Amino acid sequence: SDINHGLKKMLIIHDGNTVYGQMLLSRYFQDTYSHRAEVYSLMVDKSIRSSKVSLQVAQALVDQCEALGLQMVTLDVRADSKPMSLWRFLGFKDYGVMPAYSRVGSQEFEGVMMYQMVTDLKENLSRNLQRLYIRDKS
Repeated sequence: SDINHGLKKMLIIHDGNTVYGQMLLSRYFQDTYSHRAEVYSLMVDKSIRSSKVSLQVAQALVDQCEALGLQMVTLDVRADSKPMSLWRFLGFKDYGVMPAYSRVGSQEFEGVMMYQMVTDLKENLSRNLQRLYIRDKS
């Protein structure tokens, strides 16, 4: 119902025939927070995970934020995970740590809260895409 009411936007990751993942972007509508959104959920099928797909997903995030007039993205992720490394690679900065963020059985994991300005993410993506293009040409 949040999607139907415009509170969240769903971005679908697909190749035209098959859906491989999704990202939920949660918007804030209070005046003091209306410039921000949170990546609420991101899932990508293991069969297509790569740096190129990750950069394309991040570009879709930038495009959606720009279309909605958003200037900052926040997210949370399990500490010391591959996704955390990816978000840092894309330029996201930590702003907090949460103990007992997630649990698997009796094991607890910390979480890291991260943020980035959309303009900075756009620049970082451009730089990283250029590196991939140069690497692919070699």
